[in-house]
Amino acid sequence: MATIGTFASTESGFAGSIRTLALNVKARIVRIENPSDKGPHFRIYAGNAEMGAAWQKTSDQTGSRLPLAQARRPELPRSDLRHAR
Repeated sequence: MATIGTFASTESGFAGSIRTLALNVKARIVRIENPSDKGPHFRIYAGNAEMGAAWQKTSDQTGSRLPLAQARRPELPRSDLRHAR
């Protein structure tokens, strides 16, 4: 799977960038205070535009808790964005 984003931890979630052939933006993944049972745990923004959502998942390989994201922008390929350490 191609990496289209890199992020670092912040107090409210993660900050970083997303790069594709059609897109090169700074983005942030913001933690939702009280997520519903099946709703996302994070929202993904570029500026004020919401780009997608992320769910908290635990890595099978490392046991680390990372956000697993789905982007909703048509210019982004349908792929997962993962937190980079």
